[in-house]
Amino acid sequence: MSVTQMFNRWLAVLGEMQGQAAQLTAEGTAAFLFGDTVEVVVSVDDHSPVMLLLAVIFELGGQDDKVHDQVLAEAMRLNAFKQVTAGGSLAYDRRYQRLVLNKSILVEELDPELFVSHLEPFGQAAVKLVNTFRDDKGPNEPDSPDGGMLPVNPGMRA
Repeated sequence: MSVTQMFNRWLAVLGEMQGQAAQLTAEGTAAFLFGDTVEVVVSVDDHSPVMLLLAVIFELGGQDDKVHDQVLAEAMRLNAFKQVTAGGSLAYDRRYQRLVLNKSILVEELDPELFVSHLEPFGQAAVKLVNTFRDDKGPNEPDSPDGGMLPVNPGMRA
């Protein structure tokens, strides 16, 4: 069974639990909505051993240099706290001028439960990071590097 077939089976089960049909797009992606504002994109490819998770945290296009530098400095500082990033990394997406949270996971180590156990904390971390960076005053401190994440259940969009 291919990776995309396996993920489509998992998404079908998750979709039944959520009451929404879900499957990978032709590009091998599926989107999950967290906290009504943050979209986490899951990407798989039959020719790659990893699953990728990605969430846009902050749009940097149009920001002045001071805000841009402040956001990137804070992102690099927060990367030291894996509890804040749910094991992912904050990075600058130069092509789209945005700050993203991303994570790669070996597909061979996954089953449906492990998939969800990676997805949910990642989505919850993304929600907290969005709230940290989208404050009108610019980046601010997260509540706690080791604190609990928001109790948000993912809603699926495919």
